[in-house]
Amino acid sequence: MFLPVGDQLPLYKRSRCGFTALPLGLLLAILLNSPSGYRPTILLAHLLCLLVILDATSTQDQLLPLTVITIGSFGISLLIDLTRKRYSKPLAMTVAILLQSLVSWLVWSFFNPGSLLTENLLSLIAPATSATLLLPLVYLIQLYLTTQKWHPKRPTSAQPELRLNPRHLLLFTALFVLNICCQLLLPEHLERLRLIIMMAPLIFLAFRFGWQGASVIGLLNAVVLSISEHYSSLPLSSTDILLAMLVQSLMGLGIGFGISCQRTLTHKLWQTNQALEEELGRNQRLTSQLIHSEEAVRHEIARELHDEIGQNITAIRTQAMIMERSNPPAAIAASLGQLQETALGIYDCTHQLLYKLRPQILDELGLKPAVEQLFNRLGLNQLGIEIQLDWQLQPQRLSKTQEITVYRIIQEALNNSVKYASPAWIKIHLHQQQQQLRLAICDDGPGIDLQQATAGRGLQGIRERLEALGGSLSIENSRGTQLFVRLPLD
Repeated sequence: MFLPVGDQLPLYKRSRCGFTALPLGLLLAILLNSPSGYRPTILLAHLLCLLVILDATSTQDQLLPLTVITIGSFGISLLIDLTRKRYSKPLAMTVAILLQSLVSWLVWSFFNPGSLLTENLLSLIAPATSATLLLPLVYLIQLYLTTQKWHPKRPTSAQPELRLNPRHLLLFTALFVLNICCQLLLPEHLERLRLIIMMAPLIFLAFRFGWQGASVIGLLNAVVLSISEHYSSLPLSSTDILLAMLVQSLMGLGIGFGISCQRTLTHKLWQTNQALEEELGRNQRLTSQLIHSEEAVRHEIARELHDEIGQNITAIRTQAMIMERSNPPAAIAASLGQLQETALGIYDCTHQLLYKLRPQILDELGLKPAVEQLFNRLGLNQLGIEIQLDWQLQPQRLSKTQEITVYRIIQEALNNSVKYASPAWIKIHLHQQQQQLRLAICDDGPGIDLQQATAGRGLQGIRERLEALGGSLSIENSRGTQLFVRLPLD
């Protein structure tokens, strides 16, 4: 009923392998990657080609089973269309290949109930092998063509702009030729290594190009295997050759899909990181603008308090002193004295409030004199604490926000050191490194409880302000306490 299928014939001359391998796999690949409106035409063209081939080879008795299998492939493509939205593309292709192989095996077993087991097994493996080789490749071609931009060449036609990398074409061609040479020139005692040698370019290209490279080199390896099998002295059956093709194709596609998924996830992760970095940058810029606005408001309030309230308090004290010199009654004199004391208290409170809002010396003399005045305000000399100030900052003034930020950091660090550590000395090192300001504050105390020190709003507020300005704060608690600050310069 079939043409000779003996193992002594080359693969492409074995009748059932020829009819069930390449044509059916190619048909399924084209049907799954074509619009549904074109499929009846593709089906009819395939049947006409089968009729011509069978008539030319005098095997018209195979027309009916091949027609049933062809119609089954058409039905499989329709079934895959119905479930495509529910499942991924690789899973849908896998199901289609398994269904077509099962349909082919059932049809050949039904029409040839007395055939050998190897022949029925061949009708199961052949379409699975051909579809595994061709379906990813046809999908790759369809994906490439549909993603190309079409540029009109003249008013009546349009051609796609093809962008193929010559290096990739040369690499595939070189591996293909090298593989053929290895297969044909391999000594007889090493012929069993042919399949292992074929796997080397498959694995390499799968790692290099993902499933796309694996689909191309898988088909090329199948061609190499068919050619080398014709000249090989090893007794290989059709089933052995097809299984070798199937296994090497599945291995390559598996590695390729794994690499492609890993690259896709890596790309998505990179995009997510980029989006998060952009969002973080926007948030930092917004917070920085808020801090600048806050410092501007603080500066304005401090100026208004100094100009308005300071003048009014001075005027009240002056008027009270003038009235005291006019020899008023004792009760009024006492009230005037109390009024001067109250005015003086208000002045002191206002002065403290101005210092908390923004030390005036920062605007008048700059950061370094303000820091040196801070040593006196805290009474470090009276406490017996030696201060070592290493000031290597360039002469130009920092922005108001940066000045007050550095000042508050030094102030908070000195307060915590005096309160928790009771050191004998404190070192402050301030310098500029490229476009960053670096501040280091160290002492020789026994160390502080970091959890207790950072529980309050002092260091926590400074850390939040630094992060908003793009800087960082780190604290170490070995051999005393070390505080390190990094702050980008505008």
